[in-house]
Amino acid sequence: RIVYEAVRTRFLAQFMPVAVAEDTVLQLEMRGVTPPAAAFASSGAAERMTVNLATAAAQNENRDLDKPPLSAEEMLQKGHFVAKGKIQLEPGWKLLEGIDAKEVLLPEVNKGDMVSLVKAEVNEVERKPPKPHTEKTLLRVMETCGRKYEEKDDQEMMMAILSGFSIGTPATRAETIKKLKDAGYIQAKGKSLSCTELGTKLVETFPVRELFDLEYTGRLEKTLSDIERKKHTKKEFLDFVTEFVKTSVEEIKKDQTFGNAANAAPLHTGPVGKCPECGADVIETEKAFGCSRWREGCKFAIWKNDSLITSLGKKVSYEMVKILLEHGKVGFRGCVSKKGNKFSAYFFYEKDEKTGRYRWRLEFID
Repeated sequence: RIVYEAVRTRFLAQFMPVAVAEDTVLQLEMRGVTPPAAAFASSGAAERMTVNLATAAAQNENRDLDKPPLSAEEMLQKGHFVAKGKIQLEPGWKLLEGIDAKEVLLPEVNKGDMVSLVKAEVNEVERKPPKPHTEKTLLRVMETCGRKYEEKDDQEMMMAILSGFSIGTPATRAETIKKLKDAGYIQAKGKSLSCTELGTKLVETFPVRELFDLEYTGRLEKTLSDIERKKHTKKEFLDFVTEFVKTSVEEIKKDQTFGNAANAAPLHTGPVGKCPECGADVIETEKAFGCSRWREGCKFAIWKNDSLITSLGKKVSYEMVKILLEHGKVGFRGCVSKKGNKFSAYFFYEKDEKTGRYRWRLEFID
């Protein structure tokens, strides 16, 4: 019987009028109510508020394309909600087959209509953490200033990009990522990029929060584009930046948290010594003491987490590397072997001519 009714319904449907529906996005504004804190995402689970219809207006038309669409979190903070679905204009053949359960049907409303709250609830949803960025996806984030656009929103995305609302330019974005790597703020693991401990500390402690705000930096970039279009003058922009720099410097000077974090793990800015491979300066980075000519291909480096040194209960320090580079060897007392025996030895960091790699050689001290 089920098969018969399915065939019958589909046969009759071809003689019915066309079903007409309009894809609709309603932007709703809830007035006089502060969104609850529980509506924000928390660790391990995302909690969200779903509102069928709140006191608000449908604002599909005439949006200022100079201003990017609000993110989900920004909309929630402002008491704005979005309802996406279809408005059924003509039911047509769907009178026979019924409405697909997956379809979200919205009522017919006009811009500026006042509507009543039907339902409000907090749902707990388990969500996996987002995948790590690759260079390709990070470039996309910089291009769109962190905004997430669906494929069907390509025109809206392009309007935002062309208006200048993005981070950097096609000529500078890749170089910016490279600088972040060189400074030790991000690191590559295969194709994935991750924030280093140094980068995390910077984000957590740096007092000028505007510099980490995609919206803020995107608007600075857009202002540069507006200068080209004669919407702003060069002097206006420079005056603003000058004042911002002055205020930011004073804020950094007064912030104790950032100062303490910076002093907790200082890096020496001067050269540690000369590279035994090419004669250039050896400098300290977050994870190693390496040749400053690494861009030219010199691979000399002594890693701070060197497995041999750490296994003996010692650590690679600035002073240790300085002595090693000056004298060709460095002495350690009180080294502890895997069996628990203590010994003293001179450590030499020498190149293996067969493999081209540097490795440790020990001479025990009686």
